[in-house]
This record gives sequence, structure tokens and C-alpha cells, in this order.
Amino acid sequence: MQLKQKRVTGSPLSLQLILTKQCNLNCSYCSAHQFNQKETEPELSTGEWLRLLKRLKELQAFQVGFTGGEMFLREDIFDILEAAAALKFPKLMITTNGTLMDDKRAKELKTLGITNVAVSLDGDETYHDSLRGDGSFEKTLKGVTHLVNNGIVPEILFTPLKSNFRRISHLVALLHPLGIKKLSFNNLHPTGRCSENYDDIMLDCLGDVDEFNDMLDHIRETYNGLKVESPPFTYHCYPRISKEEKEALSKKGKQYLKPCSAGHSSCNITASGWVIPCSELVDFKGGNIRNQDLLDIWRHSEKLGTIRNLSNIASDEIPYCRNCQYNVFCNGGCRADAYAVFEDLTAPDPFCPYWKENDC
Repeated sequence: MQLKQKRVTGSPLSLQLILTKQCNLNCSYCSAHQFNQKETEPELSTGEWLRLLKRLKELQAFQVGFTGGEMFLREDIFDILEAAAALKFPKLMITTNGTLMDDKRAKELKTLGITNVAVSLDGDETYHDSLRGDGSFEKTLKGVTHLVNNGIVPEILFTPLKSNFRRISHLVALLHPLGIKKLSFNNLHPTGRCSENYDDIMLDCLGDVDEFNDMLDHIRETYNGLKVESPPFTYHCYPRISKEEKEALSKKGKQYLKPCSAGHSSCNITASGWVIPCSELVDFKGGNIRNQDLLDIWRHSEKLGTIRNLSNIASDEIPYCRNCQYNVFCNGGCRADAYAVFEDLTAPDPFCPYWKENDC
């Protein structure tokens, strides 16, 4: 398959393994909730996950991430993590809500050498608990403390919403004494529970996002040694691009869809064994590792091919984007979000404000 924008690797280089659908929290914006309800097959057994890990090693996967649900609800979680550590993948990562992290588990992670840990926190106690459930902030903060005390300084994941983004400075002030060194951001996706309230809770692209970025700049200036990743927003920047910059970008030629690595060099494997491009493109099941080899799925799946073919579609071929002044340097935004709202992979990203304007 000849692709213009994204090279498809011979096998997946980066994988996210969704070890379980179970979760002990009840996040109001959870994008996985709807998919977890639909996926009724039993979860992969310990042996099935271990066989998959061996296959990933044979395929020379570079990065393997573990998540859920909440992965530490699995009783066999350290059997799986121990096997992964023994296979010596270049990079192992885990994502957790942190509520089940105790001193024993933190010690075990350290012993295995798994130190790339991301913990989700969505504000100070009042805001975090309002989004994830009463008492969850205290449990997560204790989990973070256990990790730090055992020599693992976790990355903090923050999901900016209209209700909590102004609390980011308060959260950093709470975490900084613990030695936190990295702050990153989750995307808000209009799937699962979030599909019911996406328009109400997402940030305003041209107002809230500017304010949020100003806050992040202040945090960077205030806390030396804290790495603050750029949030996953791009559209708010477009009005600031100068005429000269726009002309320079336009000379590079057309921009094409599919800006991320999903289906090109990365994929997810669900708790029941389905291979999907990413956690949001759940309708594009490439195949199941229970009855098909991962490499065969990766190379021959029609569903993955559909996602890859987006790289042959220019941004200005999207009807709503065709006349937009910014399509010379926009690659269309998140295709999963477009599909979630419009059931069309070539629809506009719902977060983008410009396709709704009469002059675009």
C-alpha cells in the first residue's frame, strides 16, 4: 500500500495493552465506558497475555504500555509485568489511576525496573473527586507518594476540562514538594460517557485554551526542573500565524489526514484480544489475537487499511474544510473524534471552531 504521509512499519513498534475493562473509579468523562460495555468476550488470560508478550518480542516491538480500566485490579498483574520485564523491551510504561498503589506494589515495580509510570490526576481534591469519585484524590496522592518513596517519580496526566483547567496551578503546587518532574495531558474524546456531555465540558478552543496555555507558561517559569508537555491543542494557534509563515507553509504542499501514528506504527490490543488502531477507534477491529497472528492482522487487516488510507486524503478534500484559510497547514485533527461525532472518518474534528464559520 503506497502512502503519502505516513510510513507503515512492517510490524507495530508501539503497543498499548488494555489489560482489563474493570475500573474502580467512575469518571464522568470516561471515553472507554461505552466500548467496555460492548466488548462482552472474556478478558485474555494470564497465559494469553504472556504468549502475546513473547510474540511482541519476536516482532521487535520497541514500546509496550499497560493500562486499563485499572490494570492493578488484575490479580495476575505482576505475573504479566514480570514477564514483560524479563523480555527486556526497550521501553515499558504503565498508566494507572494510582488508587491501588501501595508500598509493596511500588517496591515490586522498582525491583522489576519498571519506572515509567503515569498517574492520572485532574485537579486538587474537590475537583478531582467531583470528576472521578469521592475519596479518589486522597488515594491517588497516597499512591504517588508510595511510588516516590520507592524511587519512582511518576508522570502526572491531567485531563483539561472547562470545569477544572483553572485548577492546574493548585495541583502543581500540591505535587511539586513530592519532586514531580513531568506534567502531561490527556485528550478529551467524545466517546463513552463523554459523548453525552462533550460540548459542555470541552474547553473553548479560542478562549479557554489561550488562558490554559498562559497558565502553563507561568508554571514553567515558576517551577524549574518541571517538564510541562504542550497540551494536545493546535487550532487556537492558527490565527497567530503570520502571513509570511502561512506562505512558507503553503509552499510545502498539501496537508494530509491522519496526523498520529495509530495504525501506522502503533496499535492497541483490548482486554479481549482485539487489535484496534487506538483506544478511540474501537469500531475498527483489525482481528483478534486469539485466532489470528498479530503480524497477519497488522499487515492484512482491511480495517487497519481503512485508517491508513486516510493518509492519501488531503485536508482540503474535506467538504467543511475545503475553503478554510488554515487548511494549508492543518492535517485535519483527530480522526477518531470526527468519526465519533459524525460517523465519518473524513468529517471535521469537532474541537475545531473554524469549519462552523460561514467564511470557511
